[in-house]
Amino acid sequence: MEDGDRDGRQEAEESSEEEAVILYSFWKYKKDAGSKKVGSWKFEVGEEVFVILYSDRDTGRGHVESFDASADRASVDFKYRIRYLTDQQYDVRVSRLLPVIQGQRIVVCSETQDFRYLCRTQVRKGDSVIEIGCSYGKGTKILAEQAGGSCVVGTDLSAEALKAAKEESKVSNLLRLDVVSCSAEEKVERLNYLNSLLPQPARVLFLDIGGNRSAEDVVQLVPFLWKVVKPHQIIIKNRELFSNLAKTCSDSMSAIEEVRTKIFATGS
Repeated sequence: MEDGDRDGRQEAEESSEEEAVILYSFWKYKKDAGSKKVGSWKFEVGEEVFVILYSDRDTGRGHVESFDASADRASVDFKYRIRYLTDQQYDVRVSRLLPVIQGQRIVVCSETQDFRYLCRTQVRKGDSVIEIGCSYGKGTKILAEQAGGSCVVGTDLSAEALKAAKEESKVSNLLRLDVVSCSAEEKVERLNYLNSLLPQPARVLFLDIGGNRSAEDVVQLVPFLWKVVKPHQIIIKNRELFSNLAKTCSDSMSAIEEVRTKIFATGS
């Protein structure tokens, strides 16, 4: 299916420069829902979800089995019957559920908590993952918990951060490597090298290159990530980029909003 996604993506690139991008702000949505400013997110039967505790401890992936259609789904206390991958079923309050974004996507968020949510929801056991900008390893640890430590490769520019990240995540393949401020040839070489360290080509790529980087740095890098790494999804944390893309949305922007943009074509 992923090969088909790639073929379809190549055809789309030939016919249009527009890119479908998901803007993800679920953390703020959950905060607002908790204070009852907005209604709770609505899930559907069969939908894949991720269940968390308030401590953020991993509690598992599953699907919505059923719910009481006569009850108020806008209530923060509304519960869904969740069937876990172990086949166990439990009623779970909506405040503990996270959606899983499907399909080949670029996903952009602005907040660290949203980035960590995505580290949980978008990575499955055995997925190969590249993380560019692993910092002190908080997200890296989550990725390793989901995929397995041998399936994660990360980079950062700070030797101090990398040392802390290795201790935090127990991931050994964390490298001091710049894939942003280098030539096109070096980008290709270094991205290929990162992919070669994984048991299989990266399925998901996470990108958080820090608050000092402009949105333009990200925009220029993304085409290389698609063409060289060929991941199923690219997850980006960058406040400036999120803000720029959000300007195309209405004031009633959803927690998960799809926008179409030509912004990444500028980096081709």
